[in-house]
Amino acid sequence: MTADEPRIAVRLEPGRRRLLAGLAALPALNACAKTGCGSSGVDKAKDVTSAVAKPEPFKRIGPEFFGFNYELFEVQRSFWDETRHAPYEEPLELMRAFPGAVYRFPGGTISNVYDWLAGIGDPSSRKAYEIFDWAGPWRNTLGVGEFLRWVRAAQGQAWMVLNLSGRYRKELPIAALQAETRRIVDLVAELDPEPELGVLRWELGNELDRHEYEWRPEKYVARARAISEALRAADPEARIVLMMQEYATLAKKAGIGDAE
Repeated sequence: MTADEPRIAVRLEPGRRRLLAGLAALPALNACAKTGCGSSGVDKAKDVTSAVAKPEPFKRIGPEFFGFNYELFEVQRSFWDETRHAPYEEPLELMRAFPGAVYRFPGGTISNVYDWLAGIGDPSSRKAYEIFDWAGPWRNTLGVGEFLRWVRAAQGQAWMVLNLSGRYRKELPIAALQAETRRIVDLVAELDPEPELGVLRWELGNELDRHEYEWRPEKYVARARAISEALRAADPEARIVLMMQEYATLAKKAGIGDAE
């Protein structure tokens, strides 16, 4: 491979630019970390190419080092071909460049309102429901089954974020969410084309200490414990990730943490 030889070509359409550009840039960013790509980065193109093409590895890392937040609303809108009911080829090919990478479903904020059961069955007959005040009713044609087929086709690993809250502007009783959790575990095993791979991690909720939620630790712990029990009842081997407060979002309002 020469310094002038292109190693990857990406056609960036408007709706797909952010993720595709991010995926394509990762090898170059890694090389910059090794060689230093400051203001003179263009002048160091040959050094970067040499670093990337060097036959012996600098250091071996596990494939899960690369992780991508699969923000479902945006991914479905930008990367999912509704006509073929399959992902567009560009993102799939770029994902295949990172075998073993981790994909977080259904993403971040949407996890707290996501109805997993509304994302199964015939896509044309799935119910539409509200998830954000600016989005209007949304039909989830890229559900957990489609996600698992897509990720397995890219040789990726699944990371699932369970719903501890409920629906848009409606908190559900914890018993209802426990029942939903047990059904989700069964669905994942049923719909996964490679069920022996399992789910890498089950995460409990997303940023429930901030935004419109502002849950106190006591509430989060109580709900997380209940969902954990339901999860472990359905899958005793499940590996669970809990949320931690990253900054003093509740310091002034609830006297938690350092208000300064």
